[in-house]
Amino acid sequence: MEADASAAEPYPLCRWRWFVLFYFSISNMNQCLAWFSFSSTDEKTMAIYFGPDMDKSTLDLLLNWGPIIGCVCFPIQTWISGRSDGLRKAIWIGIALGFFGNVVRCIPIVVSESGIDGSFATTTAAYWMYHIGQIAIAASGPLFMGSVTKVACVWFGESERTTATAIATTANGVGTTVGFLNPQWLAPSASTVPNIFWFSLAISALPLVCALVYLPAGPPHPPSAAAADSLDTQPAQEEESQDDEQLGWFQKISLAGSNHSFVLLIIAAAVMSGVTAGWQGLLQSILGSVGVANTDASWIGFANGLAGNIAAVVSGWIMDRCLKRRLKLGIIFGLAGCALATAWFTLQLPCFIYDDAAPLPESQATLVVSLTLAGFFQGVTSPLFYELAAELIYPVKEEMSAGILVLLLNAAAAVLIFLNSVLTAGYMNFFMTATIAGVLVLVVVFVKEEYRRPQDNPHEPLLSGYSQEVEHKSMGPV
Repeated sequence: MEADASAAEPYPLCRWRWFVLFYFSISNMNQCLAWFSFSSTDEKTMAIYFGPDMDKSTLDLLLNWGPIIGCVCFPIQTWISGRSDGLRKAIWIGIALGFFGNVVRCIPIVVSESGIDGSFATTTAAYWMYHIGQIAIAASGPLFMGSVTKVACVWFGESERTTATAIATTANGVGTTVGFLNPQWLAPSASTVPNIFWFSLAISALPLVCALVYLPAGPPHPPSAAAADSLDTQPAQEEESQDDEQLGWFQKISLAGSNHSFVLLIIAAAVMSGVTAGWQGLLQSILGSVGVANTDASWIGFANGLAGNIAAVVSGWIMDRCLKRRLKLGIIFGLAGCALATAWFTLQLPCFIYDDAAPLPESQATLVVSLTLAGFFQGVTSPLFYELAAELIYPVKEEMSAGILVLLLNAAAAVLIFLNSVLTAGYMNFFMTATIAGVLVLVVVFVKEEYRRPQDNPHEPLLSGYSQEVEHKSMGPV
């Protein structure tokens, strides 16, 4: 296998790394897009096509399968990924589950659209298929999101790792961002609702083909010292007992939980993500309360998501090129900007504190700008949370740090999807702003930044202001 660097270099880079990241990211993106399918357009449109049983409670359950199954699959994901050849197995299983789920939920639509039984999409059997499909798609989520830092570590060099994590992580959010446009371009009417499902089915087939072309256990040569350590698995020996395997898994959980900075960091990330998910779910009603049309609200939601996706990739590139080993600084910058932007948005709208007299003047332009900035600054933090979490709990590997983070993100999302039915727009705006401010304080005061994974150049001089004493300590044991 060819590499970008000569074999004489200690850590040559494999040319195929971008191809692997491409179809991994496509899979991750489509997982979120497919999960969001039933909720990506309004309830009335869905009820016209799928029948009256497709009411709010059904739509909420179809959406909530994502975080519910995501939490259930956490032990499975971390166990698979932690085994020999675990990354390849996790990707393969994730791709297969995504494809299977999309096929199953399209069967009733095929039967109805082909004229075999025009009402089959509204039957009880069809609803079972929708739920089975959503559950399979949800089960693939932890396998992708729980592997984002592992893919970056195994396939990319030290100076590319945060960028790769940013691309892989952001891909999942791109799914929701694209989903915001479904009412405009894929399903502007009830008769075109099947387009949403055909689109996700077609995308789910692409990674399957790509993986058949190239999906080894890892690159021919480790691209970094951390990758060499991550790929350093023992050769297959006699089958270990189930008790020994379980003990190893619980030991990893215990080691991760013993690092207080890691625990606080992932709690902060999960709370922020959960509250943001709930807030975004209410954006249409929040904007509608001040006269913004549903179509405009969809475009505003798209702009909010797109800004975050762009910012995540840009922040990863900047951290790799200019602010190496400054992940906490990047997180603080993103949280501070997001807090200011959401406060600006909140103070333009009525709130339970000041009722109708909003302190700041409001227009559609200022609402768009403040929301876009909020999305941008939140996007800055997303890949940095994953990378810092992986650093903090080494020698526990990346699949465990990302898996625990995804577990808490799913738990928070499930709670907020449920609370969406009882929270009002005014409360949610205030709650969103207060949450981000609280997370900012928690990270600044209580999260201690440490870098524990092996470095290519352990004696490389640090940027000014970062003490050699901290660097020395960071290479110690957990």
